[in-house]
Amino acid sequence: MHLRTGSLVYRCQVTLLGLVTAAALICLQTACGGASSGTRIVTPPPPPPAGSVPITFFAVNDTTPTDAPQAYGLNYGTLGHPVPLAWQTIEANQGSFDFSQFDGFAENVAPKDANGTALMVMTLGMTPPWATSDTTTCRTGAGATGCTAPPTNISDWQDFITALIQHYNGVNAPHIKYYEIWNEADPNSDYWTGTAQQLEQLAAVAYPIIKTDPYSQVVTPSMAGNVHATGQFATIPFLTAYLQTYGGYQFADAVSFHGFVYNLSYTPYPLPTQDCSATDSNCGGSIMEQVQIYRSLMDSVGLSNAPLLNTEGGFEDATISDTDTAAAWLAQYYALQAAMYNNYDIAVVSWFTWGASDGQLENGNVLTEVGTAYNQVSSWVVDRNLASPCSSSGTIWTCAMTGSNGYQAEIIWDSSQTCSNGSCTTSPQSVASTYTTYLDLSGNSTPITGGIVQVGLKPILLQN
Repeated sequence: MHLRTGSLVYRCQVTLLGLVTAAALICLQTACGGASSGTRIVTPPPPPPAGSVPITFFAVNDTTPTDAPQAYGLNYGTLGHPVPLAWQTIEANQGSFDFSQFDGFAENVAPKDANGTALMVMTLGMTPPWATSDTTTCRTGAGATGCTAPPTNISDWQDFITALIQHYNGVNAPHIKYYEIWNEADPNSDYWTGTAQQLEQLAAVAYPIIKTDPYSQVVTPSMAGNVHATGQFATIPFLTAYLQTYGGYQFADAVSFHGFVYNLSYTPYPLPTQDCSATDSNCGGSIMEQVQIYRSLMDSVGLSNAPLLNTEGGFEDATISDTDTAAAWLAQYYALQAAMYNNYDIAVVSWFTWGASDGQLENGNVLTEVGTAYNQVSSWVVDRNLASPCSSSGTIWTCAMTGSNGYQAEIIWDSSQTCSNGSCTTSPQSVASTYTTYLDLSGNSTPITGGIVQVGLKPILLQN
């Protein structure tokens, strides 16, 4: 911030993560090395209301540590797990540790909190080939070879976790906020072919080592797949066995899932609100159903106070070729989950991914319409309290929120409308007289006249 007296400008440099939640921040000229005469007191806006969505809710995955999304203007507060997985990348050869790639993510891409902790998810599994006797399960991807079979000797896993925590100790490299035990370890996974009990054994070994760092949290192996499916080889029964039958709840500070709504090849790709039957193998479930079902399971196994993290989600290179539709999809996806922040304690939602075509966030060094929508929805909901989940009346969806100084707003869209070739259909909707303007996903502000707005597939923000 700057304080000006006569022709002199004095600068106070304050390092903050996201928001300063204090009643007042006063920077005196004398504290900045200047004289006391002519001092102007600068008071920031009032703090956001309790229960407001923080910037750390907005996360993004990334492919490479040299391509930081914030350099291109993406506004996020957490780095979702990098596409490379830690064990196979860091310890490709037994006892030889190369932390350089993850140091880059932690130092250059992840936002930091006031303690300097890297606000990022580090996903630990797959198994490096040298650590398993079943090398038939190995494959190469993201610059490293990993295997879906569990390690043959759990002491190798223990040695890796020990080396990891000794390195990311706040001195050699930043502390890491979240360590996720394994990537997509559900029974139909391409990343894990062991049992729920073997997975729990990995967590039991890792947990006490990771928790020697007071800045770090242990996250369950992420899950994906149809949340309605039943049977031994379904996602929720498998996670239940991991957490409850084998006691994995004891070794978890948070639970993670990958919130993909439908199989990527499904055409036309469903909206985030579309649910499915238990027998639909293409489906994960509507994003609201996924959050509700994971939270219900967490509450039933003693993790009611633990946060839920969506560490990878979006449409991941699905067949959404229309940019307006893709922007609408992202905006709906984030609005729906932001409105569950309070009642379901979903703390992080990470868009997959930056640095590849999958997420459609950027084109070269410029944010796309999808990337701009990410920033707009972030600006709408961060520091705002969405006290209850979004609701629908027919095809009209609304998500109400409040802010400081009497601010009232509502996100609204019509799921029956469509976009194609730069044109989107809309329907006229009556809105409360409270609202006087609306913002669109490009950041444009338009006055509301006659209590009517045109509502389409792309959410808009009504505000007073």
